[in-house]
Amino acid sequence: MKLNSFYVRLLLPILLALMSLNFLFEMDKRSLMFNYVLIGFYGSFCILFYYLSLRALNSKDPYLFTRIFLISVFVKIGFTLFFIVFAIRKLEINKEEIILPCLSFYLLFTIFETYELMKLSKHKGIKTNQ
Repeated sequence: MKLNSFYVRLLLPILLALMSLNFLFEMDKRSLMFNYVLIGFYGSFCILFYYLSLRALNSKDPYLFTRIFLISVFVKIGFTLFFIVFAIRKLEINKEEIILPCLSFYLLFTIFETYELMKLSKHKGIKTNQ
């Protein structure tokens, strides 16, 4: 499995999130900027945990891969809740403008991450170079 194909597949949820943000949700500039940052966070998060999962596959601990997956879900939901609360309380962004997009992006990227990690778990001889 090549890393280039992972990056190409990662473009799909990023593009879907950007298109839905621009065409489905109506919001002011601050809310739009917040959601752009959130999409960047989710994309970076997927890359980070993909690399961690690659390393976990070669580990002697047979449960490390599963632990990394569970940790990624909890960390992502924790950061999402933190970002939403921070945006509403400190940045004074209208909660009606960001709650639904944030939850839809969380779901989109969680589905992508789960799919990629399930696919990755079925491969034993993974090539990390391109």
